Amino acid sequence: MEYSLTEHGESLNRALAALGEWGIERCRRIGAERLHEAAS
Repeated sequence: MEYSLTEHGESLNRALAALGEWGIERCRRIGAERLHEAAS
């Protein structure tokens, strides 16, 4: 049996991928801010 996403699932996947990229960048920024504060 083979499974695949519907058109709606594919569009949701694209939206979630963009949200995931935002989250990764935000985590990097938070980490950089904390390192800067720790060095001060």
